[in-house]
Amino acid sequence: MAITRRDFLSRKVIKLIFLGRLNSIKSYSQCPNSLRSINRFRAIRVSEIDPGAVNAEFSEVRWKDKKRADDFYKDFNALTADDIADAMIYCATRPLHVDVTEMIIMPTSQASCNHLHKTGEKVKGIFD
Repeated sequence: MAITRRDFLSRKVIKLIFLGRLNSIKSYSQCPNSLRSINRFRAIRVSEIDPGAVNAEFSEVRWKDKKRADDFYKDFNALTADDIADAMIYCATRPLHVDVTEMIIMPTSQASCNHLHKTGEKVKGIFD
């Protein structure tokens, strides 16, 4: 289903979701704020989701090497595409007066963009 610019702008409330990355350049991440400012006379909801380590096919594309991607993710519980999709659904389904402006999601074994806790075994929950 195609939607035209006129259809898009005629909606009472607009919801946009940007999928960034945890170590993204801040000028890029200002894009959602710019959209809100430009459209300040319209109800626009803009969410930016910045995920940490996600085990998805992007890693194979980035490194052009499936084995290297598999080796990178084998010693810890990385996020999955389903985790990110769940976050997107959460942002999109908030009541119309609520806007989740920024969400940073990391696996529990990731302390920062550059620090991963790799143990050789998967992290267990408190009830496992």
